[in-house]
Amino acid sequence: MGQWWSSTRSTSQTWEYGEGTSTRIGAAWSLSGKVGSFEGSKEWSDSVDASVTFPVINHKARTKFFSYFRYGKYAFQTRNYCSGKWITNSVWVRQSAWVRGATTGRAGRVPRQTNPVNWCSEYRKGAKDYTAVSTTMTWEQGVSMNPAMQGLLGNVKLSSRTGFTRSARNFVKFKFGPGRLCGRKGDLSKPGALIGRSLP
Repeated sequence: MGQWWSSTRSTSQTWEYGEGTSTRIGAAWSLSGKVGSFEGSKEWSDSVDASVTFPVINHKARTKFFSYFRYGKYAFQTRNYCSGKWITNSVWVRQSAWVRGATTGRAGRVPRQTNPVNWCSEYRKGAKDYTAVSTTMTWEQGVSMNPAMQGLLGNVKLSSRTGFTRSARNFVKFKFGPGRLCGRKGDLSKPGALIGRSLP
C-alpha cells in the first residue's frame, strides 16, 4: 500500500489509510480461466469506507505498509439467444473488498541521493509535513498472494498503487532534529514515494 524510507534519525513518520482513498490493485485475466493461463492486466480501482493508522516509525527506516484485500474470480459472459446458452468470454481475478488490517515489513535499502536537489525540501526540528497528492508510485509486485491464488495465477505478478488524498496521508515530523524530505520520482508536489534525509 505504501513505503517509507529515512536515512536520518530526525524523523517520526505515520501512514494513514482511510475513507475516500482510491487504491488501484492489480488484476489478472484469462480467456479460458484454466490454471496457468492468466496474464497480469490493468489495475482495478476501488474506494474504501473505513480507515486504519499504521504504527509510528521513528528514526532511520525502510518500511513497507500492508493491508488486506479479498480477491474473487469472475466470468464475463454473453448469452447465445439461439441456443439459450451462456458463453464465457473471459475470466478475471480481481479484488472485491478491503478487509482492513495494518502490518509492516522491511523494504529495500534507502535509495541513494541521485535525484535533483530541488526534489528535497528542508525542515527545522519540530516541523511537520503531511503528503496528500493524487498519485504515488506503482509497486510492480505490490500484491502478496496466498497459495490458492498463486496456484491459479502461476508466475503472474500483481501491482498496487495508492493515491495520497486527504484520507491517505503520510505524516512526517522532524521530531528529533532538522532534516530534508525528498521525493522518489519528483519534488514534493508529485513525490511518488517519500524519503527522509539529513541536511547536506
